[in-house]
Amino acid sequence: MKTKIGVLGTGAWGTALASILLKNGHIVKMWGIDQDEINNLKTGYNNRYFGHKKLVKSPDLVSSDLAAVVDGCDYLLLAIPSKFFNDVLAKLANVLKDRKVNLINVAKGMDGQTKQFWSEVIKQAFSKNLLSLTSLLGPSFATEVFDNHPTVINAVSNDMTSCKKVCELFNNDTFQLVPFDNELSAQMFAAIKNVCAIGTGIVFEQTTSANTRSALLTKLFNEMDRLYESLAKDKYRPKDCTQLNGIGDFILTCTNDQSRNFSFGKLVAKYGIKNALKKNINTVEGYLAAKTMYEIIKNNNLELKLLITIYQILYEDLDKSVLVKKLIN
Repeated sequence: MKTKIGVLGTGAWGTALASILLKNGHIVKMWGIDQDEINNLKTGYNNRYFGHKKLVKSPDLVSSDLAAVVDGCDYLLLAIPSKFFNDVLAKLANVLKDRKVNLINVAKGMDGQTKQFWSEVIKQAFSKNLLSLTSLLGPSFATEVFDNHPTVINAVSNDMTSCKKVCELFNNDTFQLVPFDNELSAQMFAAIKNVCAIGTGIVFEQTTSANTRSALLTKLFNEMDRLYESLAKDKYRPKDCTQLNGIGDFILTCTNDQSRNFSFGKLVAKYGIKNALKKNINTVEGYLAAKTMYEIIKNNNLELKLLITIYQILYEDLDKSVLVKKLIN
């Protein structure tokens, strides 16, 4: 059955997921603010992110008119860069007014101002509108989704009935969503693995040793899980970290040059933090998340020496070579 879905955001992720939904036969409307991207998408392309590769078909509507895109949609998919997220939420709330809606979120990490995970920010912003909220989290690069490489990630929600309906919207022969019911673990792993990726980028640039790299990955993952345990307390479930949004996204983000955070870590290793910040042109979620992570670590008196060291390299000008030394000492 055809479902009307509004995709907010004409970037790489919004376009890749719109392509999946179009492939599945749904009615897809897209909203954006970049007029060149809007005009491009009307022809079935997004050359900025995917070159001359074409979507399965052109979206049913591509517009900068938010009200026109939202009108009549059963679901709204939020594919907005984190730096614009709050502004777009405010615009959407103004358009929706009292209307009820199902939201799908693909933003990872947390709000740098409120220190809240994005799922919590969304719930507060749409407390009177929300029928359901499902977040799509897991090992996935937009370019590979667009190219139809087999991809499996989690659909995360506290409402499993709604979550399974979202899975049905997306699932096909190359893309699968697996339902998962723990928002806290999924959102925390989504944020902290970006910090870890900066650390692995630093060390991978410094050494080609498989021994050293493997030790770093293992210890960082264990520290990330201990951080989650301190937040979850009696709700901690040991197997949560083994999900696609846990170990899966960790491996992807912490070992691949397509990862902005991993690539940024390499820049830090080459040029130092100050010059890396000057050279970097992309949003590095892990750099911002490291501050909030460090506050959580301090407030809970946790001894997570690798995560603390990454923070100190980023914000206290600690020598970047110290991270490798901390593996042993």
